Amino acid sequence: MKNDIIQHISPILPHFMIEKMFSQISETLLQIIVLIILLSWIFKKFFLIKPYEINSCIKIISKRSIGSYESIVVIEVEEIRLVLGLTKNRITHLYTLHSSKLDVLEKKKQNLCHLNYTQKVF
Repeated sequence: MKNDIIQHISPILPHFMIEKMFSQISETLLQIIVLIILLSWIFKKFFLIKPYEINSCIKIISKRSIGSYESIVVIEVEEIRLVLGLTKNRITHLYTLHSSKLDVLEKKKQNLCHLNYTQKVF
């Protein structure tokens, strides 16, 4: 196809002009494609607002995988924390944490984080 176009245009323009024209067109198209991909990535990364992060009353506090398809998740719903077991086909309520237990767990977590930090520093 390219040869047909070149043979058609060759009486009008010299061969090197045709090659230069095709290379400019292909470079411009490549630049446009790269620009579109780059702008879409920037838009997705910085400007796209995730609907589940706005005004959500459910927060995932922690998640621990215990197998390939099993995990334990701690979620917070209106200041009550629920411990849920997740499998491939089922969600099971394991335990409900109340506010007095939450305070104790928060203190333990802060102490553990502080100990891990001091161990890494020294």
